[in-house]
Amino acid sequence: MATPVAGPNPPYAELIGFLTATVVLLVLDVWTARRGQRRTHVTLALTTVPVFLTAVHFAGAVGKFWIFDPTWLAVHLSFAITGYAMAFVTVLAGIGHLAGKLSRVVHKRIAYTFLMLVVLASSTGVMIFVTGRPKPVTAGRPK
Repeated sequence: MATPVAGPNPPYAELIGFLTATVVLLVLDVWTARRGQRRTHVTLALTTVPVFLTAVHFAGAVGKFWIFDPTWLAVHLSFAITGYAMAFVTVLAGIGHLAGKLSRVVHKRIAYTFLMLVVLASSTGVMIFVTGRPKPVTAGRPK
């Protein structure tokens, strides 16, 4: 009987690590903003974006090893792609606020919209794994 050839392994640990770091940083972003700690908030926000984007990268890498329900995947991707774009919009709104071009209220609304999209993308991300299944282990995986 032939033994299946194990290809590269999904980067589960990296995904979990970067998702956890993203959540912690987002909580700290909100906390420092609400406390009026502008310098710390800006530093954290500029740290959060690359960590968030790295989490998105690893989510895509892990996803290549799975078969997802098409409906849940479509719902998840609508939130995930919009949230990805909103990360940049939120940073631009923050820069606009710092430059005096946008009010704090506008930046805050945009930031909370981004946070809501992150929550929705994360929730539906869990659902695509709950309703999905791993691809069979074969040579040359993933396909």
